[in-house]
Amino acid sequence: MIELPCILLISLAMAILLIVVLVIPYYLSKQNQRTLEAINANQKLIHAQIESDRKLEKEKKLTGLTLQAYERAALFLERINPINIVPRLLKPGLKASQFEMLLVNNIREEYEHNMSQQLYISDDGWEMVKLVKENILNLINTSNASLKSTATANELAREILTKSIDKEVVLLNKALSNLKKEMQKNF
Repeated sequence: MIELPCILLISLAMAILLIVVLVIPYYLSKQNQRTLEAINANQKLIHAQIESDRKLEKEKKLTGLTLQAYERAALFLERINPINIVPRLLKPGLKASQFEMLLVNNIREEYEHNMSQQLYISDDGWEMVKLVKENILNLINTSNASLKSTATANELAREILTKSIDKEVVLLNKALSNLKKEMQKNF
Protein backbone atom coordinates (compact mmCIF):
# COMPACT_ATOMS: atom_id res chain seq x y z
CA MET A 1 0.00 0.00 0.00
CA ILE A 2 1.03 3.49 -0.62
CA GLU A 3 2.33 5.25 2.36
CA LEU A 4 0.78 8.37 3.71
CA PRO A 5 3.70 10.69 2.94
CA CYS A 6 3.63 9.52 -0.63
CA ILE A 7 -0.09 10.22 -0.87
CA LEU A 8 0.46 13.61 0.61
CA LEU A 9 3.22 14.27 -1.83
CA ILE A 10 1.10 13.16 -4.76
CA SER A 11 -1.85 15.19 -3.45
CA LEU A 12 0.36 18.23 -3.07
CA ALA A 13 1.72 17.77 -6.60
CA MET A 14 -1.83 17.40 -7.92
CA ALA A 15 -2.95 20.50 -6.04
CA ILE A 16 -0.04 22.48 -7.47
CA LEU A 17 -0.78 21.11 -10.92
CA LEU A 18 -4.46 21.96 -10.51
CA ILE A 19 -3.58 25.50 -9.40
CA VAL A 20 -1.20 25.90 -12.33
CA VAL A 21 -3.81 24.56 -14.76
CA LEU A 22 -6.46 26.92 -13.39
CA VAL A 23 -4.34 30.02 -12.72
CA ILE A 24 -2.24 30.16 -15.87
CA PRO A 25 -5.23 30.24 -18.27
CA TYR A 26 -6.91 32.82 -16.04
CA TYR A 27 -3.74 34.92 -15.95
CA LEU A 28 -3.20 34.55 -19.71
CA SER A 29 -6.86 35.42 -20.35
CA LYS A 30 -6.52 38.60 -18.30
CA GLN A 31 -3.25 39.46 -20.04
CA ASN A 32 -4.83 38.90 -23.45
CA GLN A 33 -7.79 41.05 -22.47
CA ARG A 34 -5.47 43.91 -21.40
CA THR A 35 -3.48 43.55 -24.63
CA LEU A 36 -6.67 43.61 -26.69
CA GLU A 37 -7.90 46.71 -24.85
CA ALA A 38 -4.57 48.43 -25.48
CA ILE A 39 -4.73 47.53 -29.18
CA ASN A 40 -8.30 48.84 -29.43
CA ALA A 41 -7.35 52.08 -27.67
CA ASN A 42 -4.35 52.48 -29.99
CA GLN A 43 -6.56 51.87 -33.05
CA LYS A 44 -9.00 54.53 -31.83
CA LEU A 45 -6.15 57.00 -31.42
CA ILE A 46 -4.83 56.20 -34.90
CA HIS A 47 -8.32 56.58 -36.38
CA ALA A 48 -8.80 59.92 -34.59
CA GLN A 49 -5.42 61.12 -35.89
CA ILE A 50 -6.30 60.09 -39.44
CA GLU A 51 -9.64 61.95 -39.20
CA SER A 52 -7.89 64.99 -37.78
CA ASP A 53 -5.35 64.92 -40.63
CA ARG A 54 -8.18 64.62 -43.19
CA LYS A 55 -10.01 67.60 -41.69
CA LEU A 56 -6.82 69.64 -41.66
CA GLU A 57 -6.16 68.76 -45.32
CA LYS A 58 -9.72 69.75 -46.27
CA GLU A 59 -9.34 73.04 -44.41
CA LYS A 60 -6.07 73.75 -46.22
CA LYS A 61 -7.71 73.09 -49.59
CA LEU A 62 -10.73 75.21 -48.70
CA THR A 63 -8.50 78.02 -47.51
CA GLY A 64 -6.60 77.94 -50.79
CA LEU A 65 -9.82 77.97 -52.81
CA THR A 66 -11.24 80.80 -50.75
CA LEU A 67 -8.14 82.93 -51.14
CA GLN A 68 -8.14 82.21 -54.85
CA ALA A 69 -11.81 83.28 -55.03
CA TYR A 70 -11.00 86.65 -53.46
CA GLU A 71 -8.08 87.07 -55.85
CA ARG A 72 -10.22 86.25 -58.86
CA ALA A 73 -13.05 88.54 -57.74
CA ALA A 74 -10.57 91.38 -57.28
CA LEU A 75 -9.01 90.65 -60.66
CA PHE A 76 -12.47 90.61 -62.27
CA LEU A 77 -13.24 94.04 -60.81
CA GLU A 78 -9.91 95.40 -62.01
CA ARG A 79 -10.41 93.95 -65.49
CA ILE A 80 -13.89 95.50 -65.89
CA ASN A 81 -12.79 98.86 -64.52
CA PRO A 82 -13.50 101.27 -67.39
CA ILE A 83 -10.00 102.70 -67.04
CA ASN A 84 -8.61 99.23 -67.80
CA ILE A 85 -11.14 97.58 -70.12
CA VAL A 86 -11.69 100.50 -72.53
CA PRO A 87 -8.05 100.88 -73.64
CA ARG A 88 -7.53 97.10 -73.65
CA LEU A 89 -10.42 96.42 -76.05
CA LEU A 90 -10.40 99.62 -78.12
CA LYS A 91 -9.66 98.85 -81.75
CA PRO A 92 -9.34 101.44 -84.50
CA GLY A 93 -12.10 101.52 -87.09
CA LEU A 94 -14.88 100.15 -84.86
CA LYS A 95 -18.23 101.89 -84.67
CA ALA A 96 -19.48 102.87 -81.22
CA SER A 97 -22.19 100.19 -81.34
CA GLN A 98 -19.62 97.50 -82.20
CA PHE A 99 -17.36 98.66 -79.38
CA GLU A 100 -20.33 98.65 -77.00
CA MET A 101 -21.08 95.02 -77.87
CA LEU A 102 -17.42 94.09 -77.52
CA LEU A 103 -17.25 95.63 -74.04
CA VAL A 104 -20.57 94.16 -72.88
CA ASN A 105 -19.74 90.67 -74.18
CA ASN A 106 -16.29 90.76 -72.60
CA ILE A 107 -17.68 91.76 -69.20
CA ARG A 108 -20.36 89.08 -69.34
CA GLU A 109 -17.86 86.39 -70.35
CA GLU A 110 -15.50 87.41 -67.54
CA TYR A 111 -18.38 87.35 -65.08
CA GLU A 112 -19.59 83.92 -66.21
CA HIS A 113 -16.03 82.63 -65.98
CA ASN A 114 -15.84 83.79 -62.35
CA MET A 115 -19.35 82.96 -61.15
CA SER A 116 -18.24 79.92 -59.19
CA GLN A 117 -16.21 82.17 -56.90
CA GLN A 118 -19.42 83.19 -55.15
CA LEU A 119 -19.25 79.86 -53.29
CA TYR A 120 -16.29 81.15 -51.28
CA ILE A 121 -17.13 84.85 -50.93
CA SER A 122 -19.79 86.22 -48.60
CA ASP A 123 -23.21 87.02 -50.04
CA ASP A 124 -22.63 90.74 -49.41
CA GLY A 125 -19.25 90.61 -51.11
CA TRP A 126 -20.62 88.85 -54.17
CA GLU A 127 -23.63 91.19 -54.36
CA MET A 128 -21.22 94.10 -54.46
CA VAL A 129 -19.28 92.46 -57.33
CA LYS A 130 -22.56 91.98 -59.24
CA LEU A 131 -23.64 95.57 -58.54
CA VAL A 132 -20.35 96.93 -59.90
CA LYS A 133 -20.71 94.77 -63.02
CA GLU A 134 -24.29 95.93 -63.61
CA ASN A 135 -23.34 99.59 -63.07
CA ILE A 136 -20.48 99.36 -65.55
CA LEU A 137 -22.72 97.64 -68.12
CA ASN A 138 -25.27 100.38 -67.57
CA LEU A 139 -22.56 103.03 -67.98
CA ILE A 140 -21.50 101.50 -71.30
CA ASN A 141 -25.06 101.27 -72.59
CA THR A 142 -26.09 104.80 -71.52
CA SER A 143 -22.84 106.24 -72.87
CA ASN A 144 -23.50 104.70 -76.28
CA ALA A 145 -27.16 105.79 -76.19
CA SER A 146 -26.07 109.39 -75.62
CA LEU A 147 -23.99 109.40 -78.84
CA LYS A 148 -25.08 109.72 -82.44
CA SER A 149 -25.58 106.49 -84.37
CA THR A 150 -22.54 107.36 -86.50
CA ALA A 151 -20.21 107.72 -83.50
CA THR A 152 -16.89 105.91 -83.46
CA ALA A 153 -15.43 103.62 -80.84
CA ASN A 154 -13.04 106.43 -79.84
CA GLU A 155 -15.98 108.71 -79.09
CA LEU A 156 -17.65 106.01 -77.01
CA ALA A 157 -14.39 105.35 -75.20
CA ARG A 158 -14.05 109.04 -74.32
CA GLU A 159 -17.69 109.19 -73.16
CA ILE A 160 -17.31 106.08 -70.97
CA LEU A 161 -14.07 107.28 -69.40
CA THR A 162 -15.50 110.75 -68.74
CA LYS A 163 -18.63 109.36 -67.06
CA SER A 164 -16.77 106.64 -65.15
CA ILE A 165 -14.85 109.16 -63.11
CA ASP A 166 -18.03 109.63 -61.10
CA LYS A 167 -19.72 106.90 -59.12
CA GLU A 168 -18.72 103.72 -61.00
CA VAL A 169 -15.04 103.93 -60.11
CA VAL A 170 -15.91 104.95 -56.54
CA LEU A 171 -18.26 101.96 -56.24
CA LEU A 172 -15.64 99.69 -57.81
CA ASN A 173 -12.99 100.87 -55.35
CA LYS A 174 -15.43 100.39 -52.47
CA ALA A 175 -16.16 96.84 -53.64
CA LEU A 176 -12.42 96.08 -53.85
CA SER A 177 -11.88 97.54 -50.39
CA ASN A 178 -14.73 95.47 -48.95
CA LEU A 179 -13.35 92.28 -50.51
CA LYS A 180 -9.92 93.01 -49.01
CA LYS A 181 -11.41 93.66 -45.57
CA GLU A 182 -13.51 90.53 -45.77
CA MET A 183 -10.51 88.43 -46.79
CA GLN A 184 -8.34 89.88 -44.03
CA LYS A 185 -11.07 89.26 -41.48
CA ASN A 186 -11.34 85.62 -42.52
CA PHE A 187 -7.59 85.02 -42.72
